[in-house]
Amino acid sequence: MSIIQTMMDRRSIRAFTDKPVEKEKIEQIMKAAVHAPNAMGAQNWYFAVVTDPGLLEELRADLRNAIINGPAPPHVKEIAINNPQFNPTHGGKALVICAGVAASPFSAFDVSMAAQNICLAAKELGLGACPIGSVKDMGAEMKSKYVPEQYTAFFGISIGYPAPVDGSNYKERDMTKVVYFE
Repeated sequence: MSIIQTMMDRRSIRAFTDKPVEKEKIEQIMKAAVHAPNAMGAQNWYFAVVTDPGLLEELRADLRNAIINGPAPPHVKEIAINNPQFNPTHGGKALVICAGVAASPFSAFDVSMAAQNICLAAKELGLGACPIGSVKDMGAEMKSKYVPEQYTAFFGISIGYPAPVDGSNYKERDMTKVVYFE
């Protein structure tokens, strides 16, 4: 598949199968991440990859709590409050916590470039991925466990084998509404 086709076909996957993701695929994805463009080649990023089912469950509970008690949009809070089984990671079998050096003005840019590589590499390897914003609001205990002190967590990316879904609601994006040509 060409890189352009991979970009066009990639979607945020919010339903995963129970199949674990092979370590070799996770390693390939993370190799793609650290080959992302970054300001002055400084690589001001840090990634924690969590695949242990028990630890993923701890993170799921912590992130659900972060949504309920944090700055999440009201409609997302409502879903989390009304559904005790709500899973902010959508059941992915790996969660990549994406962090950047807190003191660097380029960290958010650098980590975002790496995140795009993560999502595209996952798609290329037959996996699905979904960025998870609530990771930035995870509790202090989880932050201290997964993010070194000099870094700030920006988001996470849930990865797994996509569950079959009906894609009939996908709408082709109209770039004429968001791109200006002169």
